[in-house]
Amino acid sequence: MAVLEAMANGLPVVCLALGGPGEIVDDNCGRLVKTRGKTEDEVIEDLAKALTELLNDVDLWQASSKGARVRAQGFAWPKVVAEMYRALEGIVGTGKK
Repeated sequence: MAVLEAMANGLPVVCLALGGPGEIVDDNCGRLVKTRGKTEDEVIEDLAKALTELLNDVDLWQASSKGARVRAQGFAWPKVVAEMYRALEGIVGTGKK
């Protein structure tokens, strides 16, 4: 929830490409740092690079801030519930289980 709260408030997110945050964040709203095959030091270095990139590029920060708000709206509870109902109707309507 912290990632979505940050994004809803226009804060670009830098996170690891793991778990829920790794599914939520994209290049339009922040930066994902891959971990596969990397040492701990390499991951730390990549996190620092991603943060520095956002902090040093005002245009990128502004675009990512706007993108964060838009992306977070896609995860608003009413929208998520409506999408779930549509998916369930598709399964029930086709007889799939």
